[in-house]
Amino acid sequence: QEHCWCPQCEADVIALALNNLPPRYCRGANFGYAASEGYGGRVGKMVDLAAEKVNRRPKHRPGAPDRFRQEAYREDYALKIGCSLLDAAFPGREGVCSCDECRADALALALNRYRPKYGVSTPGRTSYQGNFEDFIRHEVGLLLAAACRVVSANPNH
Repeated sequence: QEHCWCPQCEADVIALALNNLPPRYCRGANFGYAASEGYGGRVGKMVDLAAEKVNRRPKHRPGAPDRFRQEAYREDYALKIGCSLLDAAFPGREGVCSCDECRADALALALNRYRPKYGVSTPGRTSYQGNFEDFIRHEVGLLLAAACRVVSANPNH
């Protein structure tokens, strides 16, 4: 069966697949370890399942003219919000490292303990309501504060 791969459907498939996989955030230096855990097979299966689901209920009419198919962008809301909270999460005390490596490690540690929150945005529209941002901000903030304590006590450099 043919799947629609317009920008909207493609972004929906990617977001849906990533939301159904466990998170795998890591610092660039650790990427080889994270990628070597046999994760590829699960990713392929989730993409196939997501493509089937999106194909059954696309957000546009089948055969709609291209002008109705807007550009769509996949967004990682947890990462976006986590990055905005990173400065406030690290204490400004002497003896506490807040280098880029420690910050990246803390963010990865926090987000790996949080369920993925991917969505799709189009110009002028996001896929989640504004009140969900407060909820995500609260949960990620708590996890990030705990991760900062762990990373500060055990820096990886």
